[in-house]
Amino acid sequence: MTTPTRTFPAALRFLALLVGMLLLTACTPPVAPTPAEGENAVVSPSGESQTVYLPLAQSGNTTGAPLPTDPPLTEWTVAGGVVPVMPGAQAGAEAEGRYVFITPVSLAEVEAYYLQEMPNRGWQTLSIGESMEIKDLLFQLGDARLTIRIEFLADKNLSYVVIEG
Repeated sequence: MTTPTRTFPAALRFLALLVGMLLLTACTPPVAPTPAEGENAVVSPSGESQTVYLPLAQSGNTTGAPLPTDPPLTEWTVAGGVVPVMPGAQAGAEAEGRYVFITPVSLAEVEAYYLQEMPNRGWQTLSIGESMEIKDLLFQLGDARLTIRIEFLADKNLSYVVIEG
């Protein structure tokens, strides 16, 4: 005797396949949008993209801030005097009592420029600190002190310079 076999109608098989696919897509996390050029972005649990400050490995510099994109200044005025922005700077930005710029030269070239130029403007070199690919130059003019931090971003072949006073 032959056992009858059940065959599911094509519409029922299609419906089962569709339900399976919906369950798979419901369990898959959303894909994060790609940040725009020069931005650091993360996606919040609600799915919104937000610009945030990220560590060096993700943003390209130790401050975690995005690289500047505005045209650079030629000099920056601080409480104690005027500080030149290295000729050839590609972009700059002023924020929170500091001026940041990027330039396509080595850390050593930026350091040499400021060690020569700052005394010409009356600033005295107080100290030079060094760690890995970062240099901190400390200058004084009267009672005013100024720090110039130089960081070489090897992956971008740029020096990232922060003037703070």
